[in-house]
Amino acid sequence: MKQKILIKRLILAAAVALGLVSFASAQSANVSPHNPAAPSAPGLLGQTYAGVTFDYLHLENGPPSAGRGFTFTYNQPLNYGFDATFDYQRMRSSAFGHDYTTHKLDTSLTAFTTNAPWGKPYITAGIGEEWRRGGGASDNSFTFLIGTGIEFRLVAPITLTPYMDFTRATQFSQNAWEYGMKASYQITDRCALLARIQYSDLTHSSHNTTEYSLGVNFRF
Repeated sequence: MKQKILIKRLILAAAVALGLVSFASAQSANVSPHNPAAPSAPGLLGQTYAGVTFDYLHLENGPPSAGRGFTFTYNQPLNYGFDATFDYQRMRSSAFGHDYTTHKLDTSLTAFTTNAPWGKPYITAGIGEEWRRGGGASDNSFTFLIGTGIEFRLVAPITLTPYMDFTRATQFSQNAWEYGMKASYQITDRCALLARIQYSDLTHSSHNTTEYSLGVNFRF
């Protein structure tokens, strides 16, 4: 068990280092100016969009063993190579006749480069708040996140984004290492289908989770 955790830590550290090196190298190169009149590129980074996904959560060693919910997302480029993202997620599960509800509200800043022809390496950091209610009790916690990933350009309308994050809910004394994959399929210049799978490895807990999401976003 400890060996698996160590391997995951090393993979995450390597990914963070790769993301930082790629980003720093790209920023030192000559960056071509952004052309707003250029055709809309596939993917999520650098785009103004709003989206919704429907989420299914599998919890290990429940009950509860499953949760269902949705996530609203709004992304706004601040400057070329920087995005601000706002997320709200509601998740609900049931066990022993009780309902359990979680609300998450997050905002994050992402820095990325477009110099690589194969994709966009990025680093991200965010803060938020999480509320939990169920079984006659309720609580809330401040949260923060740091992470890295690469948005790969595949064939013209498709991008694939592997990512790794570290998150912490301070009041709950809960840390998690998240390993995921996001896919985007551009249907039109303004509409794209989204899919995501994410495994969350909670430290000092056997209640790890796997989350599956399907949705759509609309560009402005």
